[in-house]
Amino acid sequence: MDFSQLDQIQLEWMLKMQGLLRSSMMDAFFKTWNLVDTPGFYLLLGAVVWRLWNRRIGIQLFYTLLIGTALIILLKQLFAQPRPCHIDTSVGILCHSSYGFPSGAASSAAIVFGMALLECRSRFSRSLALLFALLLCFSRVYLGLHYPTDILGGLVVGALCFLGCQKLFPLIERLPKVAILLVPSIFLLISFACGDFKIWGVFYCFSLGTGCGLMLPGDELVRIRQGLFVIGGVLVLLLLQKMIPSLLWLFYILQGYWLAWLGARVEKQLFPASDIPK
Repeated sequence: MDFSQLDQIQLEWMLKMQGLLRSSMMDAFFKTWNLVDTPGFYLLLGAVVWRLWNRRIGIQLFYTLLIGTALIILLKQLFAQPRPCHIDTSVGILCHSSYGFPSGAASSAAIVFGMALLECRSRFSRSLALLFALLLCFSRVYLGLHYPTDILGGLVVGALCFLGCQKLFPLIERLPKVAILLVPSIFLLISFACGDFKIWGVFYCFSLGTGCGLMLPGDELVRIRQGLFVIGGVLVLLLLQKMIPSLLWLFYILQGYWLAWLGARVEKQLFPASDIPK
């Protein structure tokens, strides 16, 4: 059975599934839920984990999601498989112009769930992460953005990326801090090799800003006020990024630098007496 036959079978199944489940309320819910599959959401998620829960876990989540997304983009370009909504517009409640296989949303879902499974002791937290992952994966099929095989491929990529990064991070932590700048260097080389700085420049600027911040002395102590201040700054930078698109690359660098170092330093200067441990 070749790809086209398999896709046809999946497409027919998706149309039947939509015929059974579709309603204006379901469409509205999953269109809104689509917002969680955006760079801004994952940046905020990383900021919340990093600044309000655990610095080490937050840094690992940030870089694992960044590396996982980069792998997905490379694989999409390699396989060049169209999305269901490219083949049949009637199945596309939403549609993106990029390729479909493997699913980036499913990869991110696997990474988030893997991190929760490894680091969270609470059954409720793990269940919440599982629900998040299941809803995210199902939403891509319901919206007509991905075939089930796209989801399966994304889950495999995300799981392998998560496991690989878990092995890699302890090795990286033993290296000098300057080694963190190897990450943006790799993304810059990829942008030159692919001839597409519009896509890879995002990864370069994010990792450059974050890496520069991580090279500087950082606090292990997490303070609630400091964390909320940093997260609020990330939101402001995301808003400014939308308002001033001509400075897009600068805002990408600032977001990483603010999250990794600058935000906490500014908060300390503004509120020097707020050193209250969480």
